[in-house]
Amino acid sequence: MSAEGNRGAPVAAAAEALRRSVEAQIAQLTEDPQSAVVRPWVRTELERGVLGVSRFTQYGTEYEFRSDEALDRGGEASAPSPMRYLLSGVAFCLQGWTAKCFAQHDVPLDALAVELRTRMDMRGELLLGDVPAHPQWLVAELTVTSSASAASVAALVAEAVDRCPLSALLKRAIPLYLKITLRGVVISDDRPPTLHNEENEEQTR
Repeated sequence: MSAEGNRGAPVAAAAEALRRSVEAQIAQLTEDPQSAVVRPWVRTELERGVLGVSRFTQYGTEYEFRSDEALDRGGEASAPSPMRYLLSGVAFCLQGWTAKCFAQHDVPLDALAVELRTRMDMRGELLLGDVPAHPQWLVAELTVTSSASAASVAALVAEAVDRCPLSALLKRAIPLYLKITLRGVVISDDRPPTLHNEENEEQTR
């Protein structure tokens, strides 16, 4: 996994704007707690088979995206699966809050990548045996480039996990393990021994 390939403004250049944004939100919501409540929504429609489309309005813009499943799961393999959207949403949220935490604490962040992995047994959704339908764990592997100390980076990532609404939700349901690499060195890995090689398992493509 690489943290290279940032597009647009460098990560570090956006830190001050992020810090101001977080501080402004804190000030606003402290003054007006009622404005803190938001009501996100989406509307999905089934087009055919298991192919569905989600449509919603956000930031004054109409968005639309589709979800499908593999051919052997009744789909057409024409769009990402719901699980990929879930994993992407958690990774995006955790990535954003990691950047915000670094900025808020005035800790330099030059590059960041998040890889989110899980494993599930499809027998659960098919009601075959005593197997849960949901994934049993998540591993978030963060690759960080920063001049900060290992202790500081690990603490900020842990704070981001607690502040990101999606990772905070999921870690209450299933174990969420963290592996953090800083400047090419693994500085933290709380995966249990049974999962120490999970990243080497064949991934579903």
